[in-house]
Amino acid sequence: MQVARHISDSERIINYWIEKLNHALESGYSGLRFSGNSSWVGKKDWVYFVDYMGKLDDIIGKYRMIALGSYLVDKYSTIYIVEVVSNHQFSLSKKEGKWEKINNFGRKKAEEAVIHATKGLGIYL
Repeated sequence: MQVARHISDSERIINYWIEKLNHALESGYSGLRFSGNSSWVGKKDWVYFVDYMGKLDDIIGKYRMIALGSYLVDKYSTIYIVEVVSNHQFSLSKKEGKWEKINNFGRKKAEEAVIHATKGLGIYL
């Protein structure tokens, strides 16, 4: 499946990844990992892409999946990059030749609040 042809139908793409995961699990693998890049995404498709990335990030937290995405900082403005990486748990950025991890603190705070709220209730995340 070429994701680029169907980017406006994020549900279809998400279902595709879930099907791939189920096939991997049935084949004896413990999960699914995949990677992609955004170099093919044009400005007219950016809104669909951001929507897709948000939904993809939601399912990764619920399924045995891990994903790596790359974004060309020279192709997109800062606002485009921030818009899409804000969906992610963290991002890596190369600065002065060194890789740095950038945590999504809004998301981290929300996760900590859920953990705190569920303490003592017998709920484990």
